[in-house]
Amino acid sequence: MLASLIRKHSLLFTIILLASVILSACGQAAAIKNPTKTSTVAIQNTSFSGAGCKHAIYDVGRNYEIIQEMNGSISACLRVGALASGKYSVELYDIPLLKGQTAPNKGVATPPSTRSQPPVKITLAPESGKPGNLVQVTGILGSPLARQLHHANLCWDSCSGGLPYQGVTLKWLSPTKFQTHLTIPDAPWLAGNPAKVTPLTSGNYSIGIQCLDTAKGCGLGGSQGSAKFHLTVGSSQTPWCRSDQNCAILSASPNSAYPGDVIKITGFAPLLSVLGSNSPQLFELKVIKGAPKGPEIIQKPLAKVGSNSIYMGHALLNILPPQSFSSLGTFQPKVLANSGISQIAQDPSNPAGVDWCSAGLIQLAGPNGPQTISTASVNSVLQQLGYTLFAHNSPNCTSLAVVGTGSIPQLIAASFEAQPKMQSPQFANVALMTKDGGKSWVPIPVPAGASMNGFGGFRQNGNSLEALFSPSFSGSSYPSGSPVPLVETTSNSGTSWKQQSLACPSSGPCVTFGSYLAGNCAGGVGVHQSVLYSSDDGKTWSTPVWPKSIQACSPAQLIELPGNKVLLVTTSSQHIVRISSSGGKTWKDLAVPLPKSSQSGYGIGPGQGGFQILPDGSLLLSAQISNGYNWQLLSPGTDKWCSLNNVSSQFIVSSVYQIGNKLWWLSAKPTGHTFSPQSTIASISLRSIHC
Repeated sequence: MLASLIRKHSLLFTIILLASVILSACGQAAAIKNPTKTSTVAIQNTSFSGAGCKHAIYDVGRNYEIIQEMNGSISACLRVGALASGKYSVELYDIPLLKGQTAPNKGVATPPSTRSQPPVKITLAPESGKPGNLVQVTGILGSPLARQLHHANLCWDSCSGGLPYQGVTLKWLSPTKFQTHLTIPDAPWLAGNPAKVTPLTSGNYSIGIQCLDTAKGCGLGGSQGSAKFHLTVGSSQTPWCRSDQNCAILSASPNSAYPGDVIKITGFAPLLSVLGSNSPQLFELKVIKGAPKGPEIIQKPLAKVGSNSIYMGHALLNILPPQSFSSLGTFQPKVLANSGISQIAQDPSNPAGVDWCSAGLIQLAGPNGPQTISTASVNSVLQQLGYTLFAHNSPNCTSLAVVGTGSIPQLIAASFEAQPKMQSPQFANVALMTKDGGKSWVPIPVPAGASMNGFGGFRQNGNSLEALFSPSFSGSSYPSGSPVPLVETTSNSGTSWKQQSLACPSSGPCVTFGSYLAGNCAGGVGVHQSVLYSSDDGKTWSTPVWPKSIQACSPAQLIELPGNKVLLVTTSSQHIVRISSSGGKTWKDLAVPLPKSSQSGYGIGPGQGGFQILPDGSLLLSAQISNGYNWQLLSPGTDKWCSLNNVSSQFIVSSVYQIGNKLWWLSAKPTGHTFSPQSTIASISLRSIHC
């Protein structure tokens, strides 16, 4: 039986657009081509810490980190996306703030006057100094504010077009007196729209303040008070700023890398804005097809926005061709683990059929034909446990496991979507079991160190049924990091349960997924499920440096290959297929061609299907793409997808699983802007899936 199957927390959240996630947070959107001859690179790092990044916090989540200092220096790390081999330019990207006279010219409303804002007398200590000096700013009001704010905006070189310092902390010494600090710029800055470089030169500059009250659009107007600061700049202060259009410089190390590698980006760029008193605003990193060319500062109009985007610096990056998925040829895969939880399970009394559940019912295949079990009695059990139903009028079954043959199995274990008291967390999957065909339900025991809210899925391990729970789950927040699941096991159909360690798969490398916790897949945050490996047969578990986890809002698989290798197949990542030859400790990206009708990336539309490996080594895409429902297939050893028209117009609300000689999934029909919580089972023979 499949070890662990995926299921989303609510059918209300089935419409998700993953294109922005899959194209990566750093704007990488180049189509993958089949690689040619493979090149080599001296050093490969797949972790931010291995690449020498300062914070090394983005091994989960976005694909870059970037830090700029007040002297303009840039220190960044970037994970290379699933890009075609060739030359690229890595550039800083942002949209300058609209302020001063620029804002109304671009159609942005500004306050009619700053006279309604309280005037402030500003004094500075010291009143002169060098770039990078710390200045104390003291403000005195004529009368107390109606509401005393603890943050305001400071401005360097005027509030109408200079360098903004946003959200500076204020310390109130009295109802009419405050103090704060500002670090003088130690680099040129950009002002206006289109932005122009203001060079770092000696002279008198105003330091102003605005937004001491809550006036709408206060940050677009002038200052409420200002004072002059005299700046003295040395003759060789910014040698990297050669001219207005070339006042930026970036380089990549190494400048040749494979998709998935992490590279270091360093250089200098003008300041655009400052967060607080001394933290320059973080730019984005863009990877643009083609070798660097043209000036170091380029502005491009944004359609229908009335503003410009700005690109700064050119770091040459040579993308090397990785091993291709087609090079694997035909192979016989074995599923080690599936991400998430699932409403579909293999029927032990009928190997040719499946058991499944939905809102209000559990459907058993059974040796004598289908049998429906009502879950109406679950509602009272959830209420006794302190839960209410979430988003449905009847208990919504989110995962299912059946043990024992016969018309009524010896044990039916299921989880149900529920809302805890105080909505903390917002929703959870509560694991229950019945031994009398659904007449009565009781909670599945929770292992020590976990809570009922932390249920993370069922798994079959030989003759035993395992219930996974996330440890140290308080219910108020989701656990950080990648904790190893706590496991409650029964080997006698639920008569007794005992806590055991997480077990390795029955064969192949010891690699699996951690427990799954329901989350808001429709809100853009997603659900992270850890990737775990063990080098000592399950005694201890670790997470690889990359990927530490997968986005479990869409399906993922761990697949055993011959030669003790493992594939990781993920739908909600631009790295669709990764391979490990080290038992899951390290991973490398495999090049996969773009599916048909996908112009610039792996944009998977509504529905809960995704990528998966079939028994012959084919890669199947069962999700909607480009407003079409046709499934697509990438046959072994090929580099072109074909459409499977015999499964068109299927709106999938579950992952697609291989059980027996068929693929199975749940489907539902739209009801207005949502989907009916009542699903139906559908299937297709594996023999029907071919080009």
